[in-house]
Amino acid sequence: MYKNLSVSQKLISYITYIAMVFSLLYVYGVVIGVELNFFVQFLMVVLGSLAVVFFMKKPLVFYILLVLSMISILGVHRYVTPILEPGIQRLVALSSNIFNHLRGDEFIFPENVLWFWGILLGLIALFTAFIIFKGKRVYWLLPLYLGSYIYYWYIYIDQAYMMTVVFIVAFLVLFGMNKYFDEQRDWEGAERTRMDSLYGPWILTVGIYSLLIIMLAMVLPKSSNALEWRWLEDRVYDVFPFVEDMRSDSEYNRGGREAETFDFTATGFQREGNRLGGPVNLSSRVIMQVEATTSHYLRGNVRHTYGDNRWETLSEPSRTYGVNQDFGGISEEEEKYFRQTYITITHEEFASRSLFAPLNPVEVRSPRGDEVIVNRDGVLVFPEGVYQRESYTIKVLRPRLYGELMETDIDLRKEDLEDAEIYLQLPEGEITDRTRELTKNIIEDAGAKTDYDKAKAIEAYLRENYEYNTQVEPLPLNEEFVDHFLFESREGYCTYYATSMAIMLRLEGIPVRYIEGYVARDEVEGEHQVYEVRQRHAHTWVEAFIEPVGWVNFEPTPAFPEPFRQDGLLDTEEDEDTAIDVNGPEDDFDDLGIEFDEDLNWEGRGPGDQETQTAISPSVTRGGIMVLLLIFIGFMPARFLYGMMQYRRRERQMRNWSSEKKVLCLYAYLLELINKMGQEQRQGETHYEFANRIAYKLYEERKIGIKELTHIFVQSKYGNVPVSDEDLQLFQDYRDRLEDRLKNDWGKRRYLYSKYIRRDFLIKADKGTE
Repeated sequence: MYKNLSVSQKLISYITYIAMVFSLLYVYGVVIGVELNFFVQFLMVVLGSLAVVFFMKKPLVFYILLVLSMISILGVHRYVTPILEPGIQRLVALSSNIFNHLRGDEFIFPENVLWFWGILLGLIALFTAFIIFKGKRVYWLLPLYLGSYIYYWYIYIDQAYMMTVVFIVAFLVLFGMNKYFDEQRDWEGAERTRMDSLYGPWILTVGIYSLLIIMLAMVLPKSSNALEWRWLEDRVYDVFPFVEDMRSDSEYNRGGREAETFDFTATGFQREGNRLGGPVNLSSRVIMQVEATTSHYLRGNVRHTYGDNRWETLSEPSRTYGVNQDFGGISEEEEKYFRQTYITITHEEFASRSLFAPLNPVEVRSPRGDEVIVNRDGVLVFPEGVYQRESYTIKVLRPRLYGELMETDIDLRKEDLEDAEIYLQLPEGEITDRTRELTKNIIEDAGAKTDYDKAKAIEAYLRENYEYNTQVEPLPLNEEFVDHFLFESREGYCTYYATSMAIMLRLEGIPVRYIEGYVARDEVEGEHQVYEVRQRHAHTWVEAFIEPVGWVNFEPTPAFPEPFRQDGLLDTEEDEDTAIDVNGPEDDFDDLGIEFDEDLNWEGRGPGDQETQTAISPSVTRGGIMVLLLIFIGFMPARFLYGMMQYRRRERQMRNWSSEKKVLCLYAYLLELINKMGQEQRQGETHYEFANRIAYKLYEERKIGIKELTHIFVQSKYGNVPVSDEDLQLFQDYRDRLEDRLKNDWGKRRYLYSKYIRRDFLIKADKGTE
């Protein structure tokens, strides 16, 4: 079609072709972090696109240049300087980085960004040129281009919006020109006037243009005030969970729905009406990013009174302060009891009038608003609200560790605590006698005399004797929440543990606050001191007033680590990150808590590690491709033997481990095998939830399966239940059965390659447990 075009027609074709390629490459450049300015990127796209068209029309020239380039490289390598070995190493590293990026395992490294962008340029330009210049249907361009634009625009790559306009304009011009050429070819030589023959295609073209524009206008959001069809959203999220992480159009933007104060029922951990208990469904929607030197508990609300199986917040006195004004009221002499720190919070899919901060915030810094409301418990409310993509900074005076404070002259007393009665409130006639008796028994068995020792004893008892589970049965009618948890169900999630500890401490006369908020503990991959907070990271915990140091955090929920409080004065000053680290067990391999010896750190992935060094033999100095092939042939068996030796080495070392440590490692290995079978553990999914969901897919006519083994694992890790030799043998037998099943599914060749040459199982099973 394009062979007999005029110069102007060819010019239009090339302009639309370059515009399309550049529009998509510019968006990809934003995504992977290309730092070239707009005009340099455009110039490179023009040159690259034209080169692709030239080589597509003259492939012989391309092959000649390719052969000459390889000959030149071999000549330089042999007679000037060795470049073949580092070149191949660089190519292997680039390929590995791109492959892992496409799998979603890592970002494109800075040194590989331009190379990857250049590869994308070649592929996209080749595909687009083939469609345009080989006379194919231009509709084939739509899935690649419009699909990419819509996806990236919905995940907040705003440049995709303007590039969509560029592509649509180029596409419509190209589409209209193609229609014109088709009709021109049909009517040439026919006995009819030119006007008559052009009338039909003109009408058709106008109609198609109009239809495309209307469809595009309907697809893209028009304003920040979107219709709210909750029932439809819930069904879409159930079928396509990834949609929930995409742009929500509206309700979190300033000018959309008005922000409200934090409500724990919106997190999914609690039902409407603040009633406690029942199964929960948690969202993985990212709501905040927190920049801080360490992880934090972020307070959003404080509850005071308990009754009728729910917590309530009393009408609180509060004061209004200016933004950037210190409201801590801490004297210079008292500053020795604290450490000063700053945290910056940026909202993502979230809007709220509540500001989230650790214990003891003293100042709020924000580019918006003039005032902040502070209540007696240090909960912050920002009347202006904080919306999507807006940030604020909190100055915090973090109390020093309990052990450090006990070495100072601090002397805070319960009798001096303002409104102490609300922190000691208990519902009349609701707390059962066996709850009171259990509390006394825990204190007596621990020999606890001080309030601090009592709080630690209750915290430890709850962590060690109850199971964490989000899929619990609803609370039966006419039963008291704490009593049912402690004596009947014996399983639950954070609200169960925090409520029980709060009530038990109040029974001992210890003032307690029930705290609702989030935990910032998942550090963003590739970014130091930046934490990602998702909706499923909502949490409840307790703050107890301990004489003489004041309010202290306690964590009774076993799915989170016990806060480091330093019971006594250490010889050296503790690292602050260790002091308040809340990175605890989560449902992935990184949090299994197994400590390995240094010699078990087999698969380091940093530059210069063993795998990288052995990927290309150092003996490659001459001989070119033939020598490389010989090395590769010998390399594969050597790597296979090396992999077998590593597995056997680990088996020998495991013989000296405790049974509990063996179970932790074996369970991690079972999860990796199950993952290889295509059953991946979801984010936010507990071990029990995962086992229940996939058990039927691993069903065997045996009594012991993944659910039973998961129970043994959880009991051992979180409940400190001893592991018997029979339990250990069950894990080993199940591992052997899964390996046999995977070998049958994959085939023996693929299984051995993955296990011993790639060492996938070894890497993934031990990666988070070193």
